[in-house]
Amino acid sequence: MTNTGLTTMLLFVNEVGDEGSKALAESLKTNTTLKCLDIRNNKVGDEGCKALANSLKSNTSLRHLDILDNEVSIDGKNALVEMLMSNTTITSMDFNVSGQDEVVDNLIRRRVKENFLLQTESI
Repeated sequence: MTNTGLTTMLLFVNEVGDEGSKALAESLKTNTTLKCLDIRNNKVGDEGCKALANSLKSNTSLRHLDILDNEVSIDGKNALVEMLMSNTTITSMDFNVSGQDEVVDNLIRRRVKENFLLQTESI
């Protein structure tokens, strides 16, 4: 993404899938302006989620990620937890919560909250 003005990308209900998520992930590696990415309800599975998580490890612009209503299981969520260990700029994330993944869901929530507090303290 070389667009210097785009700050919000709303792609919900577009059947992005894993391949589209991988393409988005590639562009997020170098993007410095996008603040909000909404890819809810796009048939994104674990592979797409892992690709996004990997690219967001080094992305410093994105603040909000919405991946609700996709096909992400515990493997994809674990990738999000790993990403949040190094990414301190994501302060808001919407994702599916399931009783089976309660520990991982809570880890994601806690890291996002810590990022929010960290960003708030630095203002």
